[in-house]
Amino acid sequence: ENIKSSLELATKLASEDMIYAIQSGTDDDDDVPEQFCCSITQEIMVKPVVAKDGYTYDEKNIAKWSNLNNTSPVTRETLNRGEWYENRRLKEEIEAWLNANSDHSSVRKFKATLEAVKREEIRVAQNTPPSVNSGSGNERANPTIPGRTAPTMTITRIQTPPRRERNLEVMTQEDRRKKQRMIMVLVIILYLALWFFA
Repeated sequence: ENIKSSLELATKLASEDMIYAIQSGTDDDDDVPEQFCCSITQEIMVKPVVAKDGYTYDEKNIAKWSNLNNTSPVTRETLNRGEWYENRRLKEEIEAWLNANSDHSSVRKFKATLEAVKREEIRVAQNTPPSVNSGSGNERANPTIPGRTAPTMTITRIQTPPRRERNLEVMTQEDRRKKQRMIMVLVIILYLALWFFA
């Protein structure tokens, strides 16, 4: 199921790129410096982070990936949620490049995507009950009362503990046979017990 979800995510992201390339009529994504692109989506990163596998990803992409998998998308070694740190220097380099190349189609696409994400975050925040967004809920009640200033909202992020590492082992043919024999023995014992007490 995780593999299916990962493939669907990759397919969706790839199809969005194709649609944009067709609409814009150009495909100069090759001009974007490779180190500015996420290792998962190959798109310009908003918040570059370096994971413990040594690769750089956009934080939202590696977070989505780690929700579905607990392995690195590149090396397949164990990678739990939150096992990364922000690369501020690379973020500054990306921002400088974006400012210097504002007419580049990849930059226009990046800015359009960023605006869409911000609009979605605002929409979600507006549809979230006040008790989730703020301390008591009263802070958002009437922020536009004349003569009063709106109180500041405190948004608290709840950290969930990382998923326990799962030790998924591939069963060999011999392991399967042993398991089948054990089940057969248990069934025979159960049958004999039922026959004996019947």
